[in-house]
Amino acid sequence: MRTNEIVTTIPNGASATARPDTALEIAVELPQADKPNGQADEQPSIAFRRLTWGSGLGWCRQQTLTLTPAEAEAVLKALQKSRRKWRGAAATPHGKVIPFPSE
Repeated sequence: MRTNEIVTTIPNGASATARPDTALEIAVELPQADKPNGQADEQPSIAFRRLTWGSGLGWCRQQTLTLTPAEAEAVLKALQKSRRKWRGAAATPHGKVIPFPSE
């Protein structure tokens, strides 16, 4: 058996006042100790869940991606590397600027 601790829910909406119809929920799934010695068989994991809003139903899970701690660490490093490239691309000129010779 596993317990879930929701870390954050990221709404997918155009404005802060409009109710989004989809969201991304990030949760830590922790195994419960089922053995007499208090140890669990499974490791903790990170779950990314795509939620949609259904009128009369509320929030419903549509997709879940579960990552091991090692996979989550690798994804985090890849995102950090990508973020550095995104931020660097806007500030870096695309080519060398040669001053126009004056007469």
